[in-house]
Amino acid sequence: MVPTALEFFMKQKTYTNIEQFMIEFAKLHVDAALKKASDEAEVFKDLNIKNTTYGMIGVNSDSILNAYPLTNIK
Repeated sequence: MVPTALEFFMKQKTYTNIEQFMIEFAKLHVDAALKKASDEAEVFKDLNIKNTTYGMIGVNSDSILNAYPLTNIK
């Protein structure tokens, strides 16, 4: 679980400026979001695509965009 901003701040008291703190906190959430999106991506196969032998494989973009809600960032 990704810590809240306060929890992260309390653990990391070594930051000398707010920019460094914010960047590191954002990195935690981006990493968590990417992992969650890769776990929850919905793949589909469309056999009705012409001019291909096997059809087309795609990813439901909404499954990626909705995998990590912004409410996780506190």
